[in-house]
Amino acid sequence: MKTNELTNALKAVETEKEQCRKTGNRLSTLRLLTAAIAVIGFIGGLKSLGNLYYGLGFIGAILFILLLFKYGQNTNQLAYLEQKEQVLHRYQARLTDQWKTFAEDGSAFLRAEDALSNDLDIFGHASLYQYLSVAHTIHGQQALAKAFTAPQFTSAQLQSRQEAVQELAKHFPLAVHFEAISAGISNRKQYLTQESIENFLKYGEHDSDSLPLWIKSAAYALPIATFAAIGLSVLGLISGIWAAVGICAQLALTMLYYGQATAVLEPLFSLRHCISAYQELFQIIEKETFTSSHLQFLQNKLTSNGGASAGLKQLHRIGEIVNLRYNILLYWPACSLLMWNFQALLALEKWKSAHGKNMRGWLESVGEFEELLSLAVLVQVKENICYPTIIDSNKPYFASEQLAHPLIEATKAVANSIALQGQTCVITGSNMSGKTTFLRSIGINLVLAYAGGAVCAQKIETSIMKVFTSMRVHDDVSQGISTFYAEILRIKTMVQYCANHQPMLVLIDEIFKGTNSADRLIGATAVVRRLSQNWVITLVSTHDFELCDLEKDPQIKAVNYHFSEHYVGNEIRFDYLIAPGRCQTTNAQQLLRMAGIM
Repeated sequence: MKTNELTNALKAVETEKEQCRKTGNRLSTLRLLTAAIAVIGFIGGLKSLGNLYYGLGFIGAILFILLLFKYGQNTNQLAYLEQKEQVLHRYQARLTDQWKTFAEDGSAFLRAEDALSNDLDIFGHASLYQYLSVAHTIHGQQALAKAFTAPQFTSAQLQSRQEAVQELAKHFPLAVHFEAISAGISNRKQYLTQESIENFLKYGEHDSDSLPLWIKSAAYALPIATFAAIGLSVLGLISGIWAAVGICAQLALTMLYYGQATAVLEPLFSLRHCISAYQELFQIIEKETFTSSHLQFLQNKLTSNGGASAGLKQLHRIGEIVNLRYNILLYWPACSLLMWNFQALLALEKWKSAHGKNMRGWLESVGEFEELLSLAVLVQVKENICYPTIIDSNKPYFASEQLAHPLIEATKAVANSIALQGQTCVITGSNMSGKTTFLRSIGINLVLAYAGGAVCAQKIETSIMKVFTSMRVHDDVSQGISTFYAEILRIKTMVQYCANHQPMLVLIDEIFKGTNSADRLIGATAVVRRLSQNWVITLVSTHDFELCDLEKDPQIKAVNYHFSEHYVGNEIRFDYLIAPGRCQTTNAQQLLRMAGIM
């Protein structure tokens, strides 16, 4: 889905919205007309102008109610189309840098100790999460964050996830429809917190019965007895005091157990705002025909045990019962005649025994569906994409053709190719020549590959490796840690993991830039020697050309690459293309002259 397709889709939605507005205006006019007919008819009937007027009044009233219902449907459709339009605008924004204004950027998942996420811009402003996420449910957001930071998939599982992403990428209307519905959930996030959802899930999974048997019996018997007493007293067969006793007994029990009933119903209070949206999301997945085994697995989780959407439909009815609490004029009469609180509790307990233990799995399935839809976004907005080939091997291997950074606008991104296998790559180059961006391009595309998504390249082949980074290293004044020592601690974790003899890939940018050149060279050489193992791929950028001499060391399997620049007059020009060998140029003095310092 590129520029032209998005433009056409937006035009189609705008046409639908305009038609919807016109329909709404017509319905409003008809509502006014039928209301007038109903009023005229009833007034005429009251003035004894004939039964024909009463009939006219009833017809007008019935038509008014029907039109009111249709107007509500039309209003809901218009709200959906507006959500759909926003979703399409978000896709359009991803074609430029406008996506950086998206409100949801995954900052909640940022951890200071997570070097990889901070170095590769996985969460936060201008991050991978902000760019790709179409997850609006809490479980979807958590699933996507986990896929980016803690993937534990085998090569077979990654292949299955890729097939699911590939299938969803071909169903763009489904993706837009799904997100337009789920966006309604995020719009009510002030009600639907992670704590409130978890409380409801725990309630559903708990086996205890919240009501004693005698209360359950009373909930059935007292309303029947009260209505019977009212009927008999109207007929004059018994005293009206018995009806009053029934009403008072129900009110007394309602007030006596009000706190306990509220505690049980409380988890449903927040969820009730979004039950219908969740129900619709379940129905979308249940009714779709999928070919990938992973999507079929998610679908089966929702269709088994009576079906998730049917279970949510029942829960929505219970939510409507509970919602009566907010209408005082109806709530207390209902409590005094029908033991309303207890009817809600009995209905919820019945729902709990049938579906309570399935609810968590349902929500997680929707969350994983959103996660896969998010991974499919890259296919819709990028031309230079592919699905990586995951090699089932214990040996570290990475090869890419035309690899680009997914967060850089397509017209500005420069693609590069490289292939490494259990070796060290020393990258030299002038300031601003592209070294850091290249390292981040490798890292962030591997994050996508290990999540099971598409990547920004013409081709990537990689084994599964643990990725380490040392790029944005900061001092910590509160702990008395300098930038240099912070980097030492960062690299220490790499060396320690290296002792496990597990495949790993290391990305180090401007190694030991926080110390003098002599110590930097000694330290960098020591690090490269420690990490030069058959199970490690190390890419390290540096301004110290002396580090390139490690290529001649027979004990180190090293290779040199570089970025360079050229000059047009007094201007520095970069092509951002990586090339074999060591860099032969520097630009620090030229930059100082351009700044007027030299």
